Amino acid sequence: MISSLLTGAQSGEYWGSLVAAEMFAEHFSEDSELRLQIIAEFERRPRGFAAAALAEALLRKPDASIEDLLRTKVQSLRYDIATHFKLMAALSTPQRLTGSLIDLLQKRILDAHELQLARWIAAVVRRIERDPEVQAELKRSLRAESPPSVKVSFVALLQRASGVDDDARIFASEELKRSEAEPIPEVGFDLVSQAHRIVRHVLTEALA
Repeated sequence: MISSLLTGAQSGEYWGSLVAAEMFAEHFSEDSELRLQIIAEFERRPRGFAAAALAEALLRKPDASIEDLLRTKVQSLRYDIATHFKLMAALSTPQRLTGSLIDLLQKRILDAHELQLARWIAAVVRRIERDPEVQAELKRSLRAESPPSVKVSFVALLQRASGVDDDARIFASEELKRSEAEPIPEVGFDLVSQAHRIVRHVLTEALA
């Protein structure tokens, strides 16, 4: 099934191919024959879903050869949103990954389904879990003047990936006091829950 969805006749099936990429990384990335098939497919069609599979595998286990291959092939290529953020999570600097999330959150999100969040948020969380520099960059982006969606999503991402440490707790506490004085509550889009949420509710949960 994985081979068919990533390298065969069904490789254009969007949702199934993304799920296959995750299953390959989680359960079959040590299968040498399948791994060689995925690599060959990526080299043949670098814009295909094999890119997502290799990015997911790299997030689970560092591999210099896979990282070099991805960096060589994906430059300047355009991907669907899920594969884009899988590759960002696997390859980008903390600053660029955080900046890309901010850019997304500054847009007016009307249809969460279009973001395909179920297929890439876990990859971003995985990167945050293992990279203290990404955690630090997310916390640096949490300011009173940050857009509500950045406050909601970054607090939720940190809480999911690494827990709420002292720095995040200080921000949440101070921001909660400030927001409670506002006559109209701020509402932001939460990438983790895939829904619009009231900022003070997310902050309260983080401090609980």
